[in-house]
Amino acid sequence: MIKKKKYLVTGAAGFIGSHLVERLLEDKHELVVVDDLSSGHEKNISTDFSNLLIKTQVQEITNEVVFPVDGIFHL
Repeated sequence: MIKKKKYLVTGAAGFIGSHLVERLLEDKHELVVVDDLSSGHEKNISTDFSNLLIKTQVQEITNEVVFPVDGIFHL
């Protein structure tokens, strides 16, 4: 069994990011997903994680919202 962890995923609305998020959710991990939608598309966002999406640039994220995390996927 995989230990539940908390991950930050940037670029979550892109092709790779959206599939990564879906897999991490299947494994029951806690996620913070971020995308400014400059190249990603909302249509890539599964309804499973649309409510988790923070629509902003990575630089705008505050430490209180995101950290600590066990890992970061920066796509």
